[in-house]
Amino acid sequence: MTTEAITHLRNQLAAFVEVQAGDVSTRDLVTSFTAKHADAIQAASAHLTSMALTKLVDDVSRRRLKTQQTGQRDLFHGFSLPRLIVVDIEENGMICRRRRLPRETPCRLIDAYLKRKPKVSRKTRDVGLEDALARALPFATSPDMTLGEALDAAAASEQATAAAV
Repeated sequence: MTTEAITHLRNQLAAFVEVQAGDVSTRDLVTSFTAKHADAIQAASAHLTSMALTKLVDDVSRRRLKTQQTGQRDLFHGFSLPRLIVVDIEENGMICRRRRLPRETPCRLIDAYLKRKPKVSRKTRDVGLEDALARALPFATSPDMTLGEALDAAAASEQATAAAV
């Protein structure tokens, strides 16, 4: 993957888009650009493939579980959580971003994720994740206790309280 090839392609695309006039769809622009600049696209194809796959992974990561549709409402204790979150983890003295299932992520990492992330991100918010963490934190007995473990502890406490009444 050469950054020179992708930079060259981006510059060609910018110049191409600037000279297009009228009501032209993105699809038509891409088709026309592809026909005229096939060599530049081929030179940057490995990088373009990587960019497209990265975008697809990000798109999949943003999808939310539909708890009512999956029948797994109890799995997340009624909270609508993202499928994956990207948290900062220390590995070999370096901070790395890793995709994690919220239920299996320590509460401290979710808290850091929520503080790092803008309150409103594009179309979605992590309201379900924020609510789940707020519910779980009083029951987290250690910094490494996962969200799922803390939510299980909260549910057990609620059941014990209900049984005692």
